[in-house]
Amino acid sequence: MYYELTINPDFEVGCNLEDYELGEFDLTKFWEMGNLEGNELADLQIDISSGEVSDYLSPPISLPIVSEKLKLYIEKWNDRINFIKLDPAIRRFGVNCQYYLMEFESSMEAAKGIELGLDIFRAKNEGSGSILFSEVAAKGMRFGDFKGVAFIEHPGV
Repeated sequence: MYYELTINPDFEVGCNLEDYELGEFDLTKFWEMGNLEGNELADLQIDISSGEVSDYLSPPISLPIVSEKLKLYIEKWNDRINFIKLDPAIRRFGVNCQYYLMEFESSMEAAKGIELGLDIFRAKNEGSGSILFSEVAAKGMRFGDFKGVAFIEHPGV
């Protein structure tokens, strides 16, 4: 059984991704799980609203963005995920938190992730920002005091 990482709708005081500008950032390449190189994030600008730190930001453009705390948790389960620090891409509005963009290799899409026995990977469909957790990895998050995070059962992989 796998669970999709999502925003906790009951976490109303949390910060959120308010707006973005892509500029020359190639979103299609990111969706196709191509590795970002060099200064490809230079044009990406992300606005985060003020509020209590959320460990996962809603990805309106399928960019999975996580806090440093959630990044460290995920790395314990899958050290093959690349995390790109989003400074200075983030324009903060009263938020004191470092955020990271999760970048996946093509070997971490659903079918291959299951075959390789990975506990955290990206849903297969291109353009999806859905991050899937195994049951044990999702349950383990209950002990980490993560803010603004919830899981929904994934209907199929």
